[in-house]
Amino acid sequence: MNCPLCGHDNLPGSDTCEVCQADLASVDAEAFRGRLARGPLGDPLGSLGPQEPGVLSPQDSVAAALPLMRADLRGSILLCEKDQVVGIFTENDLLRRVPQGSDLSRIKLGSVMTPEPFTYSRKDSVAYALNGMTAWGNRHLPVRGDDDGIPSLMSVREVLRHLKEKCVDGEA
Repeated sequence: MNCPLCGHDNLPGSDTCEVCQADLASVDAEAFRGRLARGPLGDPLGSLGPQEPGVLSPQDSVAAALPLMRADLRGSILLCEKDQVVGIFTENDLLRRVPQGSDLSRIKLGSVMTPEPFTYSRKDSVAYALNGMTAWGNRHLPVRGDDDGIPSLMSVREVLRHLKEKCVDGEA
C-alpha cells in the first residue's frame, strides 16, 4: 500500500508507514469499504427480491402459523397488529419455546414469538444484513419497503443464493 503522505510502498496490511509513520489503517479501511460497496456484498437487499410474508396476529395460535410456514416453504411469519410488526415467529421459536407434546391450538403466538424484530431497509446492503445475521443469529429478515406497510421477508438462503450467483458469474 502506498502512503498517501510520502508515497512509500508499504507492505499490505501495514498500520503505519515505514518511512514517515503516517496512519495507514484508516486509508486501508476506506479502500476496503470502496471494494465492498462495488461487489455483491454492497448490493441492496431490495435487489434480491424479498418475498411477501405470511402474516398473523399474536393472538393467533401456533397451529395457525404452521400451515402458512409450510405452504410458503418459509421458516418464519410476521406477527402484526394494526399493520405494525410486533413480532416474528420462526422455526427456532417453535423448537425452543413451544413445549414438546403441547396442544398447538392452545398456545398463542404472542407467548412464543420473538418480539420487536429488527427490520432492514430495501436500501441496506447485503453486508449489513450478514453482519446482523451474525451478530444476532437471525436467519429471517423483515425488509421494509419505501412505504411503512408490512415488510417483506428474506431468509439467509436468499442472501447466500445471491452471493453464489455473483461468484459463479465472476462478479465477486
